Amino acid sequence: SIQPISMITYLGLSILGGLWFPVDAFPAFLQDVAKVIPSYWLAELGRSVLAGQGVPVDAVLMLAAWTLALGAVGIWSYRRSGRKV
Repeated sequence: SIQPISMITYLGLSILGGLWFPVDAFPAFLQDVAKVIPSYWLAELGRSVLAGQGVPVDAVLMLAAWTLALGAVGIWSYRRSGRKV
């Protein structure tokens, strides 16, 4: 039952992250939302490297922040689930 939820999440993140449509074509509100989610920064990292501009530091920092935040949520959830046993 989790597969449809994860597919909808992946689809939403890919659309909002600018993987299917350019973020510049979005309304201003959605452009701000796009610049917060990790798929946008992963796409920016790839585009920048392919264009020969090097690795953007802001993309690396945002992806590192997301990794740390989601890792902390995972650790917290794992410890919380162990208490219920």
